[in-house]
Amino acid sequence: MKRKYTPLEYPLTIRQVETFLIFSVKDFNISVVEPMPESGKISPEFLRKVMGAVAKAWVKTQERIREFESSGRALPDPSKIRVATRDLKKTKPLTVPQVAKLLAISENSVRRIPKSQLRFRRTAGGHRRYSIGALKAYREQYDTHPEAQDSELEKAQRSVD
Repeated sequence: MKRKYTPLEYPLTIRQVETFLIFSVKDFNISVVEPMPESGKISPEFLRKVMGAVAKAWVKTQERIREFESSGRALPDPSKIRVATRDLKKTKPLTVPQVAKLLAISENSVRRIPKSQLRFRRTAGGHRRYSIGALKAYREQYDTHPEAQDSELEKAQRSVD
């Protein structure tokens, strides 16, 4: 017998397309669209609309679950979160020389940055590897060289791939 699922077990994705936010539950082809604020600023009113859109998507999911159950059809298994993060795994981690070049500092300076400030992992051989996300977070917080733009990180990400 198939397991029963609740609406919250189905992933709700939020993405921006042009001037709209789209809230979707792909397992049931449910989408709720909400326009972005014209001012570009997040206001309490906009947050209420976002909460309303999330609630609508979950209610529609609950209705769809009831339709499946009443018709005797088996519910689809909820998508796994790995589907949403698949693209993150495609990017290869950066080496110390690559990070040094992107931060416009020496390789030894990269190695001296505390792990609490610039997260890395070690390979089986003991070498450091940095993710693009960790590098972006470091630059946002410490802004070492503002002249180095995020586009450089994107180029590096593509060249590493």
